[in-house]
Amino acid sequence: MNPYLALTRPGNMILTAIAVIAGSFIAAGPEIMDFQIEVAICCLCSMMLVGGGNALNDYNDRETDKENHPERPIPSGSISADAASVYAQALLGSGLLILLFALFFFKRVLTIKTQHYRFKKSSLSCTVCSSN
Repeated sequence: MNPYLALTRPGNMILTAIAVIAGSFIAAGPEIMDFQIEVAICCLCSMMLVGGGNALNDYNDRETDKENHPERPIPSGSISADAASVYAQALLGSGLLILLFALFFFKRVLTIKTQHYRFKKSSLSCTVCSSN
């Protein structure tokens, strides 16, 4: 297995995505289909954050892993500790940036949709619609 992929512990990342989807379904019910993009972004960010956290954990535990888990990428020598640290930081930083961008973007979209809905329900909107 690729040492960078092994650092992230792919099984944990997949379980994280499943947990995000399950939580989304519990929150939204059948309407989850209306939030496919949002759920996908949350899955991606969660997987990146979990993978980055696992890589950072392996970096921090590199000395004890020489005895306890010598097969892991850093103690086995398939990746350097510095490369693992940079990779962990990149995953964590990218996951946070994508999440922050998505929060800002979807907040704006939600605000626009809410304003549109309020406008449609107002009497002014009905007057404008009926005069056409």
